[in-house]
Amino acid sequence: MTYKDGKLKYKLSPSEKADIQEIYDEYESVKGLGNAKLKGPAFTKETLAAMEASYGEVQQVGRLSKLRQSRLLNAGTCPCCGILPADELDHHLPKVDFKLLSIYPRNLVALCHKCNNKKRTVDGIDENKRFIHVYYDNVPVDVQFLFAQILIKGGGLVVRYEVKKIAELSELLYKQITFQTERVNFHGRIDPEVNIYLSSFAASLQLAYEGFGKAGVEITLKRSAEHAQKIFGLNHWRTVLLFGLAAYGDFCDGGFYEPLKLVRL
Repeated sequence: MTYKDGKLKYKLSPSEKADIQEIYDEYESVKGLGNAKLKGPAFTKETLAAMEASYGEVQQVGRLSKLRQSRLLNAGTCPCCGILPADELDHHLPKVDFKLLSIYPRNLVALCHKCNNKKRTVDGIDENKRFIHVYYDNVPVDVQFLFAQILIKGGGLVVRYEVKKIAELSELLYKQITFQTERVNFHGRIDPEVNIYLSSFAASLQLAYEGFGKAGVEITLKRSAEHAQKIFGLNHWRTVLLFGLAAYGDFCDGGFYEPLKLVRL
């Protein structure tokens, strides 16, 4: 490890380099699941501190900034909440505990700021209480496990999302997704997003209803849901919401007017 001018910052011995590679291999073997070995108990405090400090080179002006850019470039929305842009790098296993993994590319995941803060101290050792690893975990993409319970109540729309234990979702993945959803406060954050998102459909739903009635609204919502599925995936909250509304007869039969603040002509 050197400074930009070539001056030595910290020297790793050949054996330490080999041992660090073993840590990386172990990470691949366990697919990012935290364990004691990954913490590098045999390494000196100085080496561990130097490895943790090396993450500074991943920042925007650091020599490893291209690593940062590659992780953020095509990240899209946050894989934890699906609400905000994934604009921060997170250590899947926190570098405060797993210092040797501070600059390991497979341990760097793009998240939004809010989810990054909520996740920060999750060490991944308890496999039931860990976040989904976007590089390793095989979360079903062609079967629905996130569902929305929707109700028109008091002139507004009440939407409650639920992760269901379907046959294609293992018990472990179900627990991890449920834990992750609760940890990032998805349910507490989604309500205003639903209202903002649906407001963009107000005019098209009104036109569909005035022209073709309930069937027109159902078709509009279903096609919008299919488009959202192509962009975000089947189990994204937008896709789930639109499919749920398309199947909600009262909403499609003019029930959307009041929640969307529309006036009947």
